[in-house]
Amino acid sequence: MQPYFYKLVHIPTGKIYVGSQYGKKANPKNLLTTYFTSSKNVKSLIETSGIDSFKIIKIVERKDARLYEAKFLRRIYKILGKEGFLSTFINRNIAPGIVLDQATIL
Repeated sequence: MQPYFYKLVHIPTGKIYVGSQYGKKANPKNLLTTYFTSSKNVKSLIETSGIDSFKIIKIVERKDARLYEAKFLRRIYKILGKEGFLSTFINRNIAPGIVLDQATIL
């Protein structure tokens, strides 16, 4: 299938989550139906407030989806700074392996 980058909004909080899916099972049609991100934070919000509390804002199919996600998050972090980023995004890392919030590794 086609790797893709996506942007979701958690409607009750207005917080945004961005991610990417790649590999053999990557299919944008599955987002929020059979694929619910790899984020523990998003999965927890789905459990507490339901799948309908999330809305898909954007899907972009691209071969470099994971790299695009990392670049997007780094760019937004530079614009917003740590506090602005954490108050706007559900993502707790700028890119794979770069944790912004100590609470996510406890």
